[in-house]
Amino acid sequence: MKNNDAFSGLEAVLILIAFVVVAAAFSFVTLNTGFFTIQKSQKVIYDSVDTTGHPVITEGAVYGLANDTSNKINRFRLTIGSPYRSDYDKDLNNFKITFTNYETVLNILPSDPLYNPSGPEINHWAIVRAEKESGMEILSGTDKVTIEILLSPEYETGPKEGFRISIIPEGGAPFSISSEGPDSIKKINIIQK
Repeated sequence: MKNNDAFSGLEAVLILIAFVVVAAAFSFVTLNTGFFTIQKSQKVIYDSVDTTGHPVITEGAVYGLANDTSNKINRFRLTIGSPYRSDYDKDLNNFKITFTNYETVLNILPSDPLYNPSGPEINHWAIVRAEKESGMEILSGTDKVTIEILLSPEYETGPKEGFRISIIPEGGAPFSISSEGPDSIKKINIIQK
């Protein structure tokens, strides 16, 4: 009498192969899901850094120019730009600039037109120099522009008077220049290096 209850070697091999195939398919699906998740997370991180991670900073010194009649600083001149190449353009028309001293907060308005090599009107700011020929109101890549702020007499900065200029790009991180007037005001003063 033959006993047919046991596995034959061939049946055991077939079952083992089936387990290996199922395990391989499961691990393939698991690995692909992991890779897909990593790629999506990486894309979200890179997109976030690309849109908000390109700050605008001052390039070089910030200058304070004195008013000849009052011997106080009434103009500030600074160069701004991005520290590294960005694919996102920043429209300078949408920048918000404020001037703050111990007594007041003043919103500095953009000039019209924004690019004006001769300077802005009172309590406005303008681009007075750009390193490109066209589209001067758009900051892209590693472009730099020099802006000038002109204050009315009541907001002029005297010796040792503290002030802050805040620049807030649309969709970007704001930055500030905090300082005080020098002890002795000259025609051209270096406010910040």
